[in-house]
Amino acid sequence: MRQVFLINGRRPNPLVQILGVIGGALMLVAALFVGAFVFLALLGLAVIGGLLFSLRVWWLRRQFRKAAAQQQQAGRTRREQHQERRSTVIEGRVTSRRDE
Repeated sequence: MRQVFLINGRRPNPLVQILGVIGGALMLVAALFVGAFVFLALLGLAVIGGLLFSLRVWWLRRQFRKAAAQQQQAGRTRREQHQERRSTVIEGRVTSRRDE
């Protein structure tokens, strides 16, 4: 079996080895928790950004539909006015100067 020696030439204390392993495991768990927290925070920001983007797209589509409906209604009104003008009969009398 291989013996491990420190710089000063003594064998390491088993209690120090156990505490080192426990400390390393705690640091690993803490790093995993911090990593998970950062990941979830970024994921939450991405979800919020996606919701805001979707809301903006919905709002713009709504405005475009409203504007298109208004233009279509205005177009119908103009067409109806034009048809009314064409169908209006103006009565009058025509006299020719040759007849005089």
